[in-house]
Amino acid sequence: MTVDEKMLIKTITKYRYIFERGYLPSRKLEAYTDKTIIKTNCFGHAVANLTNSLLDSFSVAEQELYFNDFLSDEISINGSFENFKNKSLIKMINFFGLAATECAADAIPDPLSWKVALYKGSIDDIHFANQIEANLYTHKVGWYDDVETMTKLQKLICPDFYDDEYYTFSQTYMITNPKGKHLSEIQLQELSADIQNI
Repeated sequence: MTVDEKMLIKTITKYRYIFERGYLPSRKLEAYTDKTIIKTNCFGHAVANLTNSLLDSFSVAEQELYFNDFLSDEISINGSFENFKNKSLIKMINFFGLAATECAADAIPDPLSWKVALYKGSIDDIHFANQIEANLYTHKVGWYDDVETMTKLQKLICPDFYDDEYYTFSQTYMITNPKGKHLSEIQLQELSADIQNI
């Protein structure tokens, strides 16, 4: 087993541990710190939506391997955006112990679910946004920039970081943590400490 394969397994194990303990997206509008902003991209922000205290338990290398290299490989292996959208994306979410299904853009999440939107850019480039309230969506611009907000699900978005690079809305997904529950700030801190030992 290669070093990257071992790291990938370790990263997935950490995420599975987090969600098995009941974590539900809890960032809301929490700003990323200088240390955590480089530990996740649009996919990680939208799908996992970890708080800063949890992101502190991951290395930059772990996050980049999963959310950048592995994600890019999945797009390339499947040969087309449509195959990625219909197969690989759900598989990658399932790795975390979460369920994911396509849903209507106006679908309303239940208490154990959250909604994520997939956008298609040029060639193999993709982008994600998540819904954190009824009329509020957020999306993180790459690895180095913070979060932008939208008051409704836009059909076409152009993150500030990318100048004239537009992304077209493709599909919304309902993600569910079947073991989800509200965790207090103390429980989140304890969870963060736990995964540092994985």
